[in-house]
Amino acid sequence: MALALGLWVLAHLPAGRPRVPRPASRRARGRAPEVDVGAYVAEVATRLRSGVAADLAWDRTAERWDLPPGLDDDGVPLALATLPPGAAVAGAEAAARLAAELGSPLADMLDACADGLTRAEENEAARRIALAGPVASARLLSVLPLVGVVLGILIGSDPVGQLAGGGLGTVAGVVGFMLMIAGSRWSAALVAAARTGRL
Repeated sequence: MALALGLWVLAHLPAGRPRVPRPASRRARGRAPEVDVGAYVAEVATRLRSGVAADLAWDRTAERWDLPPGLDDDGVPLALATLPPGAAVAGAEAAARLAAELGSPLADMLDACADGLTRAEENEAARRIALAGPVASARLLSVLPLVGVVLGILIGSDPVGQLAGGGLGTVAGVVGFMLMIAGSRWSAALVAAARTGRL
């Protein structure tokens, strides 16, 4: 009986590998597309050098990256307007607008733009890596006073009573709290300045 049941199951299994449905596109899932703007404009430049017209080069590249095709009245691709604002997107828009207004070779401008964007993205990645340590250290230092209070309670001392007793413990607690707030704000200001390149 078991053998017959096993043969029946094998006979009714679907042939070949089961089809796995493709995931929905980024636009269908309602998520903003993640686009490497440098690679995007480099692909447009490659299409232009192969003889494709500028509007078709923008449209075909936009469709491949799952972005809306078309150009606005200034010759700027509509796809760029859907991306998060930033220096990379602004540079690509400026290159497209300048090429449309002056009639300059768009491929050369996009290649130069792609090189600049690539260097800017590499610098931004290096900045994020360099800031990861200081940011983690600042967060850890902001939590350490609370950890000290909890450890004091666990070992049987009374840090809360000392801090709220009205004597030197209270004065030390107030001064320490003010220094902790000042240090956190100073660290945040230094990190913000480093991220914007003001250091």
